[in-house]
Amino acid sequence: MSVFPSAQDHLYLAVDAGGIFKLGSSVRPETRIYGLGYGRPFRLVRVWRRPLQDAMRVEMMCHAMLVRFRSEPPKRELYKTSMRRIVSTVALAYKMAEREDYFVLKKGSAFALY
Repeated sequence: MSVFPSAQDHLYLAVDAGGIFKLGSSVRPETRIYGLGYGRPFRLVRVWRRPLQDAMRVEMMCHAMLVRFRSEPPKRELYKTSMRRIVSTVALAYKMAEREDYFVLKKGSAFALY
């Protein structure tokens, strides 16, 4: 059972003109990208429409797995990598989230998988 109340969330992937990706979760990803507050416009490039029982857990797993691709200056949810890498990371996180023995801890601005 999830410790996060996000049963209606969907994961989304957005990109800015410089190729920086934003990975997040939202009930309404189409409107979420307009309020990101990073000082640059993002466009939505992919939404995983399958409702998640634990979208925040999957999102946090992705952030932990993509940590070495964070953009400069380091922002937790902004990545300088390929769309292919992010999509494959999301697929792996979906599979991991189905197992009960994986969890994510947040420590400061970093995440760790256990």
